[in-house]
Amino acid sequence: PEVRATGVYTEACDNWSVGVMNYVMLGNNKPAGKEQDQFPMLGANWNRVSAQARKFIRQLTERKPERRMSAEQALVHPWLKVGRHQLARSA
Repeated sequence: PEVRATGVYTEACDNWSVGVMNYVMLGNNKPAGKEQDQFPMLGANWNRVSAQARKFIRQLTERKPERRMSAEQALVHPWLKVGRHQLARSA
C-alpha cells in the first residue's frame, strides 16, 4: 500500500506481497478492492486455516511498513516451523 501512497518501494513491499499470496492461497479468495486495515478472514475456507497461519498473514499485511514483519522474522515464524516439523514427522 505504501507504493501507491508514496511511490517508495522497499523490502516491506515484498513482504506485503508474500502476505497477500498466502491470503489468496489459504483462504481461496482475493483481498477486497477497497482500503482496509485487515483482510477479512471469515467463512468456511478460513475455518480450516490455523490461528498461526492467520497471524502470519496479518503480520505480513500490516499497513504500516515499519510495523510489518520482516523477511527474517517470517522465516522463523512459528507457523513455518510447525509445517517443517510436520513434514519431517510424516516422511
